Amino acid sequence: MQKIEYLERNLPEILANDLAQFKKGLKEHSSLLDCYWGELYGSLNSCRDTDGVTPEQYAYITERYLYGEGDYD
Repeated sequence: MQKIEYLERNLPEILANDLAQFKKGLKEHSSLLDCYWGELYGSLNSCRDTDGVTPEQYAYITERYLYGEGDYD
């Protein structure tokens, strides 16, 4: 999946924080990555349900970080 950085901007604070933590965990090969994944999954779905993210942002983050191929660079 092609990286489209603008879709990671202007996210609700909770989602932005969880995404940043997940990305940091990836970079550091954290043993807590499964926990960070769960937090990201939960906040993304919560923000989707409360109109905090656009459908395009939701699809992008889901594909890239939750169910992607692992190409995070």
